[in-house]
Amino acid sequence: MRYRLGLDFGTNSLGWAIIQLDDDGFPVKLIRLGSRIYSDGRNPKDGSSLAAERRGPRQMRRRRDRYLRRRERFMRALIECGLMPPLETARKTLVPVSPYLLRRDGLDRALTPFELGRALFHLNQRRGFKSNRRTDRAAGKESGKIKSAIAAFRASMGTARTVGEALAGRLDDGKSVRARLIGKGKDEHYSLYVDRQWIADEFDALWASQQRFHPELLTAAAHERLKGILLHQRPLRPVLAGKCFLEPTERRAAAALPSAQLFRLYQEVNHLCVETLADRSERGLKRSERDALIKVLADSPKKGFEILRKTLFGANREAFRFTLETENRKELKGCDTAYKLARKEAFGEAWHRFSLAEQDAVVSLLLDSENEATLEAALVARYGLGVAQARYVVGLNLEDGYFRLSTAAINKVLPMLRDSWNDADDAPLTYDKAVLAAGYAAHTVQSPDVLLPTLPYYGRILWRYTQDAPTARNADEREWGKIPNPTVHIGLNQVRKLINAIIAKYGPPTQIVLELARELKAGLEEKQRIKKAQGENKDRNDYVRRRLAELDARDNGENRLRMKLFIELEKTGGLGTPCPYTGKQISIHKLFNSAEYQIDHILPFSKTLDDGFNNKLLVHRDANKYKGNRTPFEAFGKSLDGYDWPEIQARAIRLPKDKRKRFEEDSLQKWVGKVGEFEADGQGFLARQLIDTAYLARVAKQYLSSVCASNQVYVSPGRLTAMLRGKWGLDRILASHDENGQLRADKNRNDHRHHAIDAAVIAVTDRGLLQRVATLAAQAREADSARLLADMAEPWGTYRIEVET
Repeated sequence: MRYRLGLDFGTNSLGWAIIQLDDDGFPVKLIRLGSRIYSDGRNPKDGSSLAAERRGPRQMRRRRDRYLRRRERFMRALIECGLMPPLETARKTLVPVSPYLLRRDGLDRALTPFELGRALFHLNQRRGFKSNRRTDRAAGKESGKIKSAIAAFRASMGTARTVGEALAGRLDDGKSVRARLIGKGKDEHYSLYVDRQWIADEFDALWASQQRFHPELLTAAAHERLKGILLHQRPLRPVLAGKCFLEPTERRAAAALPSAQLFRLYQEVNHLCVETLADRSERGLKRSERDALIKVLADSPKKGFEILRKTLFGANREAFRFTLETENRKELKGCDTAYKLARKEAFGEAWHRFSLAEQDAVVSLLLDSENEATLEAALVARYGLGVAQARYVVGLNLEDGYFRLSTAAINKVLPMLRDSWNDADDAPLTYDKAVLAAGYAAHTVQSPDVLLPTLPYYGRILWRYTQDAPTARNADEREWGKIPNPTVHIGLNQVRKLINAIIAKYGPPTQIVLELARELKAGLEEKQRIKKAQGENKDRNDYVRRRLAELDARDNGENRLRMKLFIELEKTGGLGTPCPYTGKQISIHKLFNSAEYQIDHILPFSKTLDDGFNNKLLVHRDANKYKGNRTPFEAFGKSLDGYDWPEIQARAIRLPKDKRKRFEEDSLQKWVGKVGEFEADGQGFLARQLIDTAYLARVAKQYLSSVCASNQVYVSPGRLTAMLRGKWGLDRILASHDENGQLRADKNRNDHRHHAIDAAVIAVTDRGLLQRVATLAAQAREADSARLLADMAEPWGTYRIEVET
């Protein structure tokens, strides 16, 4: 059977629908649909990873188990060395003796072998803190508190020969000898903390003192054995970076490497364009401008766009904007590592005399070294730093994480970004072109030539996106790694189970159409940002409803939209509420009179399929009718019918950025993409709607292309799903009731079957449907109809009945 599979891919749900296709590829029958609900691997309260929550207790259990095993080994060694009685009852008689007093007295007088064993056993139980640069960085403030407490206790030890003698003195003074957190907030600190090296020194001191009295027991072999157990520290398991996107056999470069940060800098600056606010024109950077920005950013951790504009345009900087400059992004990252290591407290000017490879070698040494003392000595010996400089460098916090490329790939692509220019427009190479110039096939992953019978574990296909998981229980995860985002990891595994079950019953799909929730890839911070935005949106909606109530207007979708657009015009900077096209004021008392005011799609819906708020304006009816199915520039840019284009532009500048950019001359071309991008099939923008470039869409499409031809796997434009679902009456299938008992027409999200209904809509969203939507939208616009899809027929006659039953 030829069939198309529709997938509604959410954060913890998977809606699916199987649509039979006829010989010409048209959908003719709904075969089956369903919803799959599963945990997204996150805490529902705060969105944190459940794996991270389990990791802490698991580490505590392992640490406790290791301590018990070490204690058992140490006790067994003490018994075999004659320093502890073999019987437990005899050992318990030593418990009442204070080990702190034995540790102090053992420096001067003879202890019995069992008393010495008791003191040594206590050293093993309280062996102190051992610093490790790599784990200390992860511990953050906690590690800082411990080190501060160690330094303070060291200063208070006075003339005490060992830490045991100092602790015994604290007992004599009635003070605590245990490390306890005291204070609150900024004043929180440890009362004391012991360094492990002090314990090692005390062990040697006690052994040397008591060897005078028990030479037959305290042999060199016994000393080596006991001290080895006492100080044994399991080496850290190395954390391997993921695989390089361009060099599969290489590991990704650390983000702190100077070459990696310089690569990121050139990549971002080469993509920058300058927007002239007066006429909204855009251009790329000139060679001198690019180099000036690089020079400023290369010696700084970051720079605000305000400073960067001042660098290029001086006092005229307010007349320009950078394309990456938004309300949410105010700066560009520079080279944080170079900034820190070039300070006079570190390497100073000598840092700039190192080659890029030498700088990478220095940073690799800093990242890989575990022992601070050893690292300080290496910096002094290799690079001639003073002791104070070396100590400063060791204490620096460098950027965490890894890039997608290895050092080998960076060294090939970076020269192309830095030194190569397009001959046609004298513009620096962007990343995609630099990759090709460096000799790589492409910066994107190519689809497989041979389709597989079933979906394998996703790591076999998406190995570029995975990280090593050597301790995973699953053999596939150990071999191929896993995507660290738990939501994506779980979601892709659920897709595999579903697809393989469908293939087992119906054979491989002819086509696959999927829609993905925007929250799917989001990490904790992004989820919190989305949650905050949703809360702000709810507050705005409540305000809109209050305004409607004040005007005694019906609270429905149409009126809420009109009020939101009216409120937006109120914020245009003291101009009142002017129609963006005519400049005439829009009266709130006539706001809901559709005969006078209408809602316009700035860029024609029939050409963009964009029904979002950022593509809508509240305008006078005559201007809307005159504009027709055109962009603002096409309609008014050269109008001789009384519309003043410069004044329209002046009003548009006061609109939000996403709206004012749509008034540019080439706004539609920018939306559609490069001319000729889809010349082969003639579909233009409509084809691009089914090829999403978002991260997870690329990942999911690449994964599913292993069982279905890549040109038959599409990503559906999600903005249409809700419109079509409402048009075909599918919302009413699972309709709920509001607090007044009235039937609600929107989707009932408490009923998980709505994922299956969405999938049934997604499954029929193909290029033919998009073309019909565009055609009907154009016809509705020409007929001055507010209902864009009024004549949108069901995919086939019994479609809704089949979905409902």
